[in-house]
Amino acid sequence: MTTTTTIIRPAPRRSHRGRRVVIALLIVVAVLAAAAVAAEVFARQYADNYVRSSVVKGLGLPSEKLVHVDLGGGSVILQAIAGRIDRARVTVDSLTIDSLRASAVVTATGVPLDTAKPLRTLHIDATVTQASLAAVIEKNAGVAAPTVSLPGRVVRIATTLTIFGTRVPVALDLAPSASKGDLVFTPDAVILNGSRLSIAQVKAGIAGSVIGQIVSAQRLCVANALPKALTLDSVAVTSGRLVIGLQGDGAKLSAAEFATRGSCPSNG
Repeated sequence: MTTTTTIIRPAPRRSHRGRRVVIALLIVVAVLAAAAVAAEVFARQYADNYVRSSVVKGLGLPSEKLVHVDLGGGSVILQAIAGRIDRARVTVDSLTIDSLRASAVVTATGVPLDTAKPLRTLHIDATVTQASLAAVIEKNAGVAAPTVSLPGRVVRIATTLTIFGTRVPVALDLAPSASKGDLVFTPDAVILNGSRLSIAQVKAGIAGSVIGQIVSAQRLCVANALPKALTLDSVAVTSGRLVIGLQGDGAKLSAAEFATRGSCPSNG
């Protein structure tokens, strides 16, 4: 009888070499990822400061604290490689345009990192405070202590006038617009003692000579309060706010047009 002997060999010990390679690769990937994140954070901070300082300098703002920059969610490093920031949205808490105080939203596209190259587009929406608007109207239209409201699409100023010895409440609706770089407020209607009248009716009426002083169009040149690179593009009442639109498409941040202000005809 033959006896068969079975030899059981222990399973070979698994080499730790493969595990060490995997761990090393994971460490390298983690380091590269951390470096990429750090580089993106640095690039975003640099671009943020670059855009902020450009806005502060271009608009002549007193402090960078008034400016808040949003560069969107895309990779700033990839945009920097292309030489431009795709889109920047900047909010400005307070700025002054001539005698008008406003807050503003600046939207720029194709912002070059080389200031000698032009922006693709630049638009500013400035929302004017009602208090400063009232002060400007009082100064330019000669209306004493007007109350300003913004119903519909008009600027309404309310005051009282003395008509034949009697104090009468008067409200004037002004249609805002932009013309040749000026803010223009054109009389649209008069509300006299509760009755709405057209401008023609007012001028033809017996009180026309008294009310006539406030029903002429008012123009306000703001060019001397803006960089030459910016032009007044639009003025409108929207959702109870007077919004001034400024445009500077194709402007160069390093150009003299941003460093110098425009001028009004009366200033030569």
